[in-house]
Amino acid sequence: MPSVAAAFAAAATEQRDLATRAQLLAAGLGRTRLSRAVAAGELVRVHPGVYGRTALEPPAEHLLSSNGADPRYLRMVQAALLALGPDAVACGRTAAVVWGLDLLVEPTSVEVTVGRNRSRIVLESVTASRRSAAMASELVQGIRVTPVPLTLRRVARTRPLGEAVALLDAALRRELIELPRLVATVGRGSSLERAVRLADPRSGSVLESALRVLFAQHGLVPPESQYVVRGGGRFLARVDFCWPGLRLIVEADGRRWHDPEDARKADRRRANACAAYGWRILRFTWAEVLHEPAYVVASVQQALRAAA
Repeated sequence: MPSVAAAFAAAATEQRDLATRAQLLAAGLGRTRLSRAVAAGELVRVHPGVYGRTALEPPAEHLLSSNGADPRYLRMVQAALLALGPDAVACGRTAAVVWGLDLLVEPTSVEVTVGRNRSRIVLESVTASRRSAAMASELVQGIRVTPVPLTLRRVARTRPLGEAVALLDAALRRELIELPRLVATVGRGSSLERAVRLADPRSGSVLESALRVLFAQHGLVPPESQYVVRGGGRFLARVDFCWPGLRLIVEADGRRWHDPEDARKADRRRANACAAYGWRILRFTWAEVLHEPAYVVASVQQALRAAA
């Protein structure tokens, strides 16, 4: 009869140090020994029927960073899928995190979809929805997730327009979808079609995407995006949004994870170079775009009136 450690190692292979009761029993760990292992602290019950050598930990403040998806969140996703069984699929914003796609607003739980015949589901930090038919899935980082087009459709259907456009732009930046092919498959008047109309594969950040949506919602569509500003016959800057005829530039300050001094210095020098050639520059932060949109809109409207 294998030891607890040996049985668990065999059952938890490539599952982020997690295993189901059925897997542990199949590996030779009897019910009584499993109960004793939990009582002794050798194993931890993380969900009904799911065990690990350590408990699930709270995820990082930001689920995606320059290092990729947060391993603690991925372990939470793995645990939820193991608990819910083979028909469970990570969807929505959780699927986007697993795919490594930037989000304007990251999920605070694990979002999954299950078959419609499932009974009531109560799992800590898990948001489960039922679907009426089988759903396509792909294995990404060892986790069952909805394909990118289905992920986009769900986010467009369940989240605000700005979030849907930001995710769509992120998928385009990563070249995980092709816009013409997506356009051909979206339903007319659908929430995803509204997002597609505002998508821009040149978008440099999710905040830039959100700012573009905010402008569109208030009739402030800039004539140019990702515009190259030149002065004295040389390149000065590539800017997020621009009204060239009015010499007005609007930038989205999209840094979230860090704000190093060298980046701030580069921003200041770029802004000074543009100002020296008569350009006016407005910069808006995460907090302003997401929580003070009226201020952002009023500032741009005033700048446009002043420059006209």
